[in-house]
Amino acid sequence: MRTEEISLLLRRPTLSFKSVKGASQGESVDCCDKRVPSPLSVRHLHHQRRVCSIWRRVTRVIVGQETAVLRGLIGSLSVFQPNVGGFPANGHCTFIGLPGTGKSTMASVLAQAIGGTFSRVQCTADLLPRDFTGSFVEKEGRLVFEKGPLFSNVVLCDEYNRAPEKARSGVLQAKIEGFVSVTFGEERSFSLPRPNIIFMTLNPMEVSGLYQIGDADRDRSLFQIFFAPLRQEERIRLLERAEGFLDAGNVEEEAREALTPEEFEEIRAFIWSEVRAGGLLKEYLVRLTEVEYLEARLEPVRRELETLAGISLSSLFSGYLAERPALGLLGASKVVAFLGGSEAYEAGRSPRLWVTPSDVREIYADVMNHRIRLSEELEVLCPKLAPRLLERLPERDRRSFRSLSALLPREIVVRYLLQEIVSRVPDLE
Repeated sequence: MRTEEISLLLRRPTLSFKSVKGASQGESVDCCDKRVPSPLSVRHLHHQRRVCSIWRRVTRVIVGQETAVLRGLIGSLSVFQPNVGGFPANGHCTFIGLPGTGKSTMASVLAQAIGGTFSRVQCTADLLPRDFTGSFVEKEGRLVFEKGPLFSNVVLCDEYNRAPEKARSGVLQAKIEGFVSVTFGEERSFSLPRPNIIFMTLNPMEVSGLYQIGDADRDRSLFQIFFAPLRQEERIRLLERAEGFLDAGNVEEEAREALTPEEFEEIRAFIWSEVRAGGLLKEYLVRLTEVEYLEARLEPVRRELETLAGISLSSLFSGYLAERPALGLLGASKVVAFLGGSEAYEAGRSPRLWVTPSDVREIYADVMNHRIRLSEELEVLCPKLAPRLLERLPERDRRSFRSLSALLPREIVVRYLLQEIVSRVPDLE
């Protein structure tokens, strides 16, 4: 289901049902004058209503970024990588966009909407791992662990690529394992709260003072989301909205909590356990993350790029994609199915609680665009190819990339290739 269709579903009047207790005992529930027969259907509807309320609260504050907000919400609800310790890692997201497009506000408002705690780290070159994790301090003659910003439900690492690799090492463990380890004489581990959602913004505007983000770090972010510049009418709405916010308290009022962190975790658990993906669908996910398979499918595209560049290309991609991309696609596509499946209520049917290839296609580019590695020869050609390929992208992507085309030529080429992949790979074979 496309983002625009999901947004329409989220905008519609809140669906109502009258007897959740009765339905939980196996009775039917009246829902928009339709019969919803099963307790599972009622749980789905109940959870989706709460997600709708989060989305509405966040979009009341952030103007013109409905697609980016929806992507961030999908990532936050996704179970990225269940691990041995039983901690279902959240789908942490990386934001890229011009200053003032709502990236930082997205993180703080989401924290308010889920009733969670919020911390922000302004990344600089002199940060150390303890600036994220916390450290032991002496209080009243004894050592006490003072928790760092990572011990919040929502954490914003602003201008993440200004922090050196050593400092960012304090975030790597938290992204997947759900705890941080601190050494003071001996190593001790401290569990993070649930949910624990980490948003990172990247500065695309400058070259000096920025550090490369390593593959291991990028791979632990589920989505890379681009924030588009506002259109003229959206800027007018932003000014009108700003007049209504006389102080920060009004912003908080607009984003008043829709649920609690515990309820948010309950929704995530429901999506992961109840939305199913069949065997063929999982094979489809794996194919979409196999570099050799994708290279073969994009052979016509390689020849087309050779014509545009006037030079031969032996390959489009390099390297190997590990297991996390497929896990990320599975978790995020379950959320898309959960949100889009509610259309069945409007037709009086039981909801769709299974993943389809269209659900995967909807979030494929956002999961993959920071993981795909181009071949060295194609990487060199990106500045030349990007302006021509930009016009072949969908409108929402063109808006996001046009203002940054000179700064992000590689991302434009990758986005075009990912678009071609989802159109050329058969749904199920």
